[in-house]
Amino acid sequence: MDARQVMQDKMDAAMSGHWLYDPPVDGKTPLDGMGNPRKSLIMGDITKKLLQGFTREAVGMEGPPVPDEVPEKLERQGTNKEALRASITRADTTVRGKLDQAAKR
Repeated sequence: MDARQVMQDKMDAAMSGHWLYDPPVDGKTPLDGMGNPRKSLIMGDITKKLLQGFTREAVGMEGPPVPDEVPEKLERQGTNKEALRASITRADTTVRGKLDQAAKR
């Protein structure tokens, strides 16, 4: 391995990101807005971040994984005939329609 390859390997390692879990608070990894353990993308050497308390695995997250939410099936009220009879209203954007609206005011 020549010096150029060694330097390229060092640059690649410095540019590659590693996901680490945030430092635990009260013995548990903090959660993000979705209820998952919060992670941070660390660029370069991760040894400093590991010494600061970041971890490779979530801490205090034991138990079964949280299941994905299944949306409830919404059932339509009424019959098919009523659903097909739905009325759609649209705004009158023609010039004549605008003049008629202005005259009504």
